[in-house]
Amino acid sequence: MPGTASEAAGCLGDTPERFAAFMRRERVRTGEVVKASGVQPR
Repeated sequence: MPGTASEAAGCLGDTPERFAAFMRRERVRTGEVVKASGVQPR
């Protein structure tokens, strides 16, 4: 996941609203990766 570490570092110390927006984007992005991989819960 290129860019995740730099984006996360950029939001440290930022506003709670910007951090929440970052987390929403990451949840969507990583969710797409998990779905595409076909991983299933045990």
